[in-house]
Amino acid sequence: MPSFHDTTTSAAPPEDVWKLLYDPSRFPDWWAGIETVDVKNDGKYTIHTDGYPDFPMAQLLDTQRDQHRVTVSCLVSDLRFEWRLAPAGDGTRIPVD
Repeated sequence: MPSFHDTTTSAAPPEDVWKLLYDPSRFPDWWAGIETVDVKNDGKYTIHTDGYPDFPMAQLLDTQRDQHRVTVSCLVSDLRFEWRLAPAGDGTRIPVD
């Protein structure tokens, strides 16, 4: 199965980055290609991507704060994104697989 790994660093502290990652309603603020998000009460949500408003993609969010990890799994495809946060000076190191 194809995979990727990338890492970036943010000047924001880990707590501020965490607030963006664990809240699906904030995904359009930072995730290129996501137009809107419909959040459900059971931890699931549906994203609507730019250019494909008639192709909603149900998602599942798993947050493990004690491990500084956020995982987004698409319930329509086999896409799975996992972010891990680590302090980097005053900012945050953010690897994603």
